[in-house]
Amino acid sequence: SLDDVSQVGLSLSEYIALGDWRLFFVEPEQLNALTLKDLNRVAQTYLIASNRTAVNYLPLDAGAGVPKRADIPAPPELSAQLTALKADNKGAIAAGEQLDLSPLALEPRIKRGHLRDGFDVVTLTKKSRNQAVNFTLSLHMGDEKSLAGRTYALEAAAAMLSRGTVSLDRTAFTDVLDANEAELSIAASGQTLVASGRATAATLLKTLELLEDALKHPRFDELEFAAWRKEELSGLESAETNPQALASNAMSIATNPYPSGHPAAAESFATTHAAISALSLAEVKKAHTDFIGAANFSATVVGEFDEAATIAALKTRFETWRAPLAYIEFPELPNRPAPKHTWINTPDQANGMLIASLPIALQDTSPDFALATIANYIFGGSGLDSRVMDRLRQKDGVSYGGGTGLGVSSRSQASLWQAYAIAAPENLLASEKAVLEELKRFQEQGITSDELAKAKTGIIKSKRVAWADDARLSGVLTAQVEYQRTMAFSAKVESQIAAATLAQVNSYIKKTIAPDAWGFVLAGDQAKVKK
Repeated sequence: SLDDVSQVGLSLSEYIALGDWRLFFVEPEQLNALTLKDLNRVAQTYLIASNRTAVNYLPLDAGAGVPKRADIPAPPELSAQLTALKADNKGAIAAGEQLDLSPLALEPRIKRGHLRDGFDVVTLTKKSRNQAVNFTLSLHMGDEKSLAGRTYALEAAAAMLSRGTVSLDRTAFTDVLDANEAELSIAASGQTLVASGRATAATLLKTLELLEDALKHPRFDELEFAAWRKEELSGLESAETNPQALASNAMSIATNPYPSGHPAAAESFATTHAAISALSLAEVKKAHTDFIGAANFSATVVGEFDEAATIAALKTRFETWRAPLAYIEFPELPNRPAPKHTWINTPDQANGMLIASLPIALQDTSPDFALATIANYIFGGSGLDSRVMDRLRQKDGVSYGGGTGLGVSSRSQASLWQAYAIAAPENLLASEKAVLEELKRFQEQGITSDELAKAKTGIIKSKRVAWADDARLSGVLTAQVEYQRTMAFSAKVESQIAAATLAQVNSYIKKTIAPDAWGFVLAGDQAKVKK
C-alpha cells in the first residue's frame, strides 16, 4: 500500500526496470478501467486448452497438423500508456510526521497507562502516512507445570484464532479485515501470545473489535484445523532436508538447557512432526480455554488514532477477561555449550550452512552489554563491512553470506553469541576454518580506533532506522512494558556505547571471545566435500 514507503520503493524499482517508474500508477488505472467484457475476452483468447502445458505430453501423429497456439501480441509502447496518465488520480496520501527518534526525545510523546496489576496500555500518537496505526497485544500465560507437554496445542490454538470466529468463517473474517484496510497476525511461543496488526485511524476501533472476537470466540473449524496441520507438516518435511533449517535446529537443541516437553525446550523436527500429527482439535480448544486470557496483558499502539477512545476500547474489551490457569514466569537457565564440531549430511542439496555459538554470561543491564554490542557489530553484525564477511566473501570467496548475532537476555545472564555462513558444501570446512581464525585474530589483536568510531555511528543509525518503522517501535514499547522500562534505559545504553573506549572494548573481547569454546554445526552434502 502507499502508506508503506519501503514497499513503494521496492515496487518503483520493479517498474523502473520495465522502462518507466510511472507505470506504477498506470497499472491501478488500468485495473479500475477493466470490465467483465474485457476479462471474458482475455480468457477466451489466451486460456485455451491447446495453450496449456500438461504433465504427460502425448505427441501428435505425423501429419496430424500443428496445434493451435495463442498469439501473444507485442507489448504496447510506453509512451502510449503514459500519455493518458493523470497526476494524483486518487488524491494525495496523508503525509507522516518526522519524529526525533532519539530515546529522550521520544519518551515525552509516550503515554504509559497502568490500568491494573497485569494490564498496561502504552500509546504514542503521531501523524502517520495515510493515517496508519500499528498495534501489539501481548498476553502471558501458564506456568512451567501447566504448560508442560501442551505447547503444541497452545501454538495451534493461537494459529486458529485468525481462521474465523463463531460468527465469521475464514472468508468472512478476511473480508472484514480487508474492508477495514487492516492486517492481523496472531502467534504463540512459550508463555507468550502476541497479536499484532495494522489499521487506519478510521478503522482501528473496528479492528480491535474483530480482534476481541478472534481471541475470545474462535471458530475452531475442523477443515481449517486440518488445513493448518497439513501446512505445518509440509513445512517440517521441507525443513528436514534443508541445510539451513537443520543446522539451526541442531544448534538450538545443542544449546537449549530445557528437557524435551518443557515449554521452553527446543525440539527436533521429528518430535514436532509426531506431536502435531497426534494433536487433536479437542486438545487445541482446551488449551485456548485454559490459557488464553488477559490476566497479564499489555497493549502498545503507535500512529495516528484517537488515544482516549482506543484506551477505553482496550479496557472495555479485555480488562476483565481471565483464563483459569494463572501465569507464573519460569526461571531462565543458562545456555549449554554446543559440541565442538557436528556435521549433518544433506544429500543432493546445493547449498550448505554453518552455525557457531558461544554461551556467554551477560544481561542487557550490565555495562558490558554496550561493549559486547560494539564487538558484535564489528565482527559480524555490520554486513559486508564486518570482519567475518570481509574474510569469507571478499578475501576467501567461500561464502554467499554470513554474519553474527548477539542474543542478550533481559531477564538473566543466559545469553548466546552466534555466527553463521551460507556456503556450498565443498566450502563449509574452509568457512569453519576461516571463522575460527578470525575469532582468534579478533581476540589477540582486538579492534582499531577507526572500527570503533564507525561502529558507534552505525549502531545508533541502525536503531534509528528500525524505530522509524512504527510496527517495530510498537514491539520495542511492548518489551519495555514487560521489563518495566522506559526510553531512559535505551538512552543509558546509547550513552554507554558512545563513551566506550578502545581499551574497554578490546579488554572485553580478550576475556570473552574464547575461540576454542565455540561449537560448530555444519549441514551439507558430504559427498560433495569428498570430491
